[in-house]
Amino acid sequence: NFEKYMLVSNNYFDKRWSGARRIKNVAMILEWVPSLAKLAPYPPRESAHMSPHMSSALSKAFRHFDLDQSGDLNENELKHLIRATTDFTPTVEQVNKVITEYGSEDKRTLDFEGCKRFLFSGLFREEEEGRRFVILSLAEAETIRRIMHIRLERDIIDNKDTTIALRCIPADNAIIDSSHHFRPSPQYMCEVAHQSMRYMDSDMHYKDPQLNILLRALEKSTPRERSVFFQHVIGCRRRMNRKWEETPLARIFVLPDQFHLLKQRAQAASMRQALIKAGVSFYDAFRMFDYNNIGLISPAALWGAMTWLKIDMSSEDILEFISTADSNGDGFIDYREFLEVVRDPAAQSVVDIENEVESEQPSATSPSSSTPKPVTFIKIEPKGEDTLQALSTKINAEQKKLEEEELAKEKEYEQKVRREITEEEEAADLLQEGGPNPKILSETSVKFDFTTGRIPRAMTSRGDFAFKAEFEKKYLKVYKLAMLFLPLPINVSNGGGKNINQYTVTMEIMLDALPNNINHNESSSTAHHHQPCSMSALFQTSQFNEDFAKIYVKQEGVVATRHVIANDSRVAPCSIEAGHWALVTFSVDCCSGIIHTYINGKLCKIINHEDICSIDGSFSVANRSICLFGSKVTEETAGANIKYLWFEARALSDTEILLKYEEIQAEGSWLCPICTVKNTRNAIECTTCGHFNIQTTSSGIWQCKTCTYMNEGGSECSICGAAKIL
Repeated sequence: NFEKYMLVSNNYFDKRWSGARRIKNVAMILEWVPSLAKLAPYPPRESAHMSPHMSSALSKAFRHFDLDQSGDLNENELKHLIRATTDFTPTVEQVNKVITEYGSEDKRTLDFEGCKRFLFSGLFREEEEGRRFVILSLAEAETIRRIMHIRLERDIIDNKDTTIALRCIPADNAIIDSSHHFRPSPQYMCEVAHQSMRYMDSDMHYKDPQLNILLRALEKSTPRERSVFFQHVIGCRRRMNRKWEETPLARIFVLPDQFHLLKQRAQAASMRQALIKAGVSFYDAFRMFDYNNIGLISPAALWGAMTWLKIDMSSEDILEFISTADSNGDGFIDYREFLEVVRDPAAQSVVDIENEVESEQPSATSPSSSTPKPVTFIKIEPKGEDTLQALSTKINAEQKKLEEEELAKEKEYEQKVRREITEEEEAADLLQEGGPNPKILSETSVKFDFTTGRIPRAMTSRGDFAFKAEFEKKYLKVYKLAMLFLPLPINVSNGGGKNINQYTVTMEIMLDALPNNINHNESSSTAHHHQPCSMSALFQTSQFNEDFAKIYVKQEGVVATRHVIANDSRVAPCSIEAGHWALVTFSVDCCSGIIHTYINGKLCKIINHEDICSIDGSFSVANRSICLFGSKVTEETAGANIKYLWFEARALSDTEILLKYEEIQAEGSWLCPICTVKNTRNAIECTTCGHFNIQTTSSGIWQCKTCTYMNEGGSECSICGAAKIL
């Protein structure tokens, strides 16, 4: 729930993408004004939508800023409120403006209702309707910058008052280029966009003013929703797995909204002023409040300290104060956490914090008779330990119940989305040529079709792939460094284990090029080190690609495992040719430890190795999922083109594989209408007379046998009405 003017380009992240994807860093932002003429200030936010918790927090904050307990804020008290709200020290003119517009000019004060109107007004927080901030991919940013350079001193779009600018997040959101007549956004709006983008980029280190802005920008969401979103996003990045609890960002996941932050700041300001008035340094105050001399302030000790300082706080306030200040989550406040809480926001370091009291206290030689004398060092008694413990137990139980309810809602929403996706997939299956994909052929076999222009259901991927047309007949091109993950919709196990230990895979594939050769004169150990250059991965059983591939195409076009090295002296009777479609089959039997590989129905290799002979071992198919074209060695992930894949949960014999090949070939074979010769499935022209096969090259176009008209679909000729004959 970011602000509505925050957008993300589909090229940066598209919700239609599938599979595990790394989210790239947020680098470039497009500031976009569709029309300068339509720019207008944001209307005031509705204070009527305040929840009871927000109203209560604001009311308590107001009472803390009302130092003289008069029921309203004078000019000095209002100055502190504005500073705590906006993180800048207002001028006299700015204070007067707030009183004039929302307070009483006669009394020169601001009451609680006026305070609410001021905070919701947008004063000192200007935003504009009609302005957008869009996260871009680097390629988009380069293209847009090129367009701006081409159209220097001209409108970015002819006859339109559209303006744009490119901002660079790593360069502190600086504008690196802008179009003609561009006018930058208001400072606050620009900061909202900047801090929101940093949050989207999983940044954890913020200053107090930046956290204030970010919290206000995200207050439409709950702390749990922010935490879940943040952890999901950072899980898709190449970042060190650092706990957010150890960083300043932690407060975003604890404080519900800006009013609770304002209350916490008001309470801290009251404590700071009370200590200064009492003449107690922060270090001495911590020692006084640390009743048990353990270097920590407990909730009961904090309540006793607040009572001693005459600061009115309820038991709920104490626990909330502790949870906000407790950055390491141990339930106490240590000295550094204490300094972070009580310091003036303008203080930048611990030295500044420690010197703060000394600079604000009157000197001992001051002639003023009202100068307070330092108090005698005492230990402050804790207060209400049992009350706080009981309340903490109650709050934790309520929080646990709330989290369980939110988790149940999340699961229900996920199930709803899955149901909707399943319904959409099933509807698409009915309209798709060939029906469901994958298609379950029997209890032990399944077929995946990559020629429909629509990926098989539940398929995920890493890297890029695209459907290509071969005379309008589609196939899937898997690019280099990409791989496919196919879940198997069959629930079987065999070979005496939990996994599928005996199986046969047949793939109709084409390689753009065979793997490169390496120096065969090197020693075997050196050759093994360079072996990835001579192999292209076809198949593996590892669900998340954390292992070597199991089946490869080698440099000479043979299909084998890693155990058959590139300089094997045995000559394969058949091989794959680059640029030609081939039916590749491999039959795996983990019980006997033997793999047979075939190309176009002919035996290619027989591999017998101890690594294969392992029930439920690395060559068995676990988790009912297989991976195509992937290996943990990037050089082996060379990609390929694929039309179909058949998976059979048993090891077929040579005879069965030959019959399977002939069956597949027969499915796509065609009779030449000129010379009546039967041609193979991938033949574009008749091997005898050269007649062009329109049925092979287009799934929708067919030639009428009577009048030779080329029809686009349908079962009857559009010219002569003759029935479609295949």
